[in-house]
Amino acid sequence: MLRRMVRRWLFAVLLLPSCSRGGGSEPPPAVTVAPAAAPTSSALPVATSAEPEPEPKLGPPGPGVGTYVGAACTGRSYERVVTLGSEGTIEVVDRVSPCPPGAQCVWSGIVVRSGKYSVQGPTELGKPFRVVLSLAGAQDPKASVLPTHLLWWGSRGSLTEPDESCRYVRRP
Repeated sequence: MLRRMVRRWLFAVLLLPSCSRGGGSEPPPAVTVAPAAAPTSSALPVATSAEPEPEPKLGPPGPGVGTYVGAACTGRSYERVVTLGSEGTIEVVDRVSPCPPGAQCVWSGIVVRSGKYSVQGPTELGKPFRVVLSLAGAQDPKASVLPTHLLWWGSRGSLTEPDESCRYVRRP
């Protein structure tokens, strides 16, 4: 058994150098590579002129037409409803002290102001749109002062007052 192992080992040692040198005097088989095919009309188009890259967008457009509700917040103890209409119309309803259903009240408890609004786009990425308000009539002393503009944060889909202490949620 030992002789058999020695023979196998000796045989392996003698064959190993011929394997590492390519095996003998025969050359390796030739490898042929087909020439590359010429591009056809179905090849991908190549740009013939430099096209300018589009400028980055500053976010989605301003707030959409609809109703936005702001709960009581800093400086205001009641709900405020802002309705942005088509053609730039706006209505702001301050529910200061609504009259309960079925009760007889001297005053409805609701202050309604209307007018126009315009949207000014942001000047930098990540900044809000300004919703500039132009309301008709004088400020009613029963309601808190309405700011001259609101902010539309397109990145988060949120309408806020300038100091962001009062946020408005879009009503479906």
